[in-house]
Amino acid sequence: MSSTDWNSLDTEDFRATVRRFFEHNYPEALRYPKRRLRWAEIRDWTLKLSAQGWLAPSWPVRYGGMGLAPEKLIAFIEEQERHGVARAPDMGISMVGPLLIQHGSDEQRAQSQSEIDSLFG
Repeated sequence: MSSTDWNSLDTEDFRATVRRFFEHNYPEALRYPKRRLRWAEIRDWTLKLSAQGWLAPSWPVRYGGMGLAPEKLIAFIEEQERHGVARAPDMGISMVGPLLIQHGSDEQRAQSQSEIDSLFG
């Protein structure tokens, strides 16, 4: 996981960093898919994002996210779209995780973190 304070970067510098990462790491064969990819197809890319600390860009850093401010999150999403990055099966990241972060108990958050660590740690 990255300990970089992404919000301290100028938005254009951040965008350039994200763009370079996608250009150098995202598989060409997965660009601009015509359908939602299945886990078996996107697994390696998802694990690479996790290793980079970029799996949950909008989550707070203390929960394993990038802690991106809105303008950085928009730049991140725009660069994903520009490069044709497929969306992974992400209900947990986009819906369940934020719900637990906001409204879950400490026990629920700890259990979720343990499960995430076992999958991506």
